[in-house]
Amino acid sequence: MRARPVLLAAAAAALTAACTTTVEGDPTMSGITPTSAAPTPTAKVVTLLPKRLGEPAGIRDDALGLMVSFQFDKIQVDPRCTAKSRTKATNGHFVAITITAETGPNYDGTTLTDLNTADFKVLGPDNTQDTDVRTPAADKCYPTTDRLPVLSKAGKTYRGRIVLDTRFTTGTIVFRPGTLEGNGGWSWGF
Repeated sequence: MRARPVLLAAAAAALTAACTTTVEGDPTMSGITPTSAAPTPTAKVVTLLPKRLGEPAGIRDDALGLMVSFQFDKIQVDPRCTAKSRTKATNGHFVAITITAETGPNYDGTTLTDLNTADFKVLGPDNTQDTDVRTPAADKCYPTTDRLPVLSKAGKTYRGRIVLDTRFTTGTIVFRPGTLEGNGGWSWGF
């Protein structure tokens, strides 16, 4: 299965039937090159759909339908960590994200099995990046029971937290999962 983010509703109607997946989001056509323009061989197009808290994102397969949808319910900077083994942030600050995820009825068990923190980065207000936001300290902020579980079964809703370790207290969270083809993904301001 090819997983590629494209757009929902209004934009989906404008896209051809050859699109493989749908990502719920902002109905714009970013990342699509007009046929009259010759692409620059060295240009790298990154398609990030900006999201707001509570706004769904997801991956849809044309043949199987909705695979996974998820939303960020809350983003908290420097949360009160509750795990017994908690420790200070390696990079300076924790950013905890409360997430609700749902798998579709035909979920294949392999598409976006988790929102792996290794697939996240944080952009600061000046657009500098923290790419190593998955640290042992972040993994120890909350007990296992509070963390977002692995998405393993079809037709199920999951809720939990993931924690990023960053030097920034404001900026943009970027999620580009390795299961997506190309350079697609989502971004949330915090």
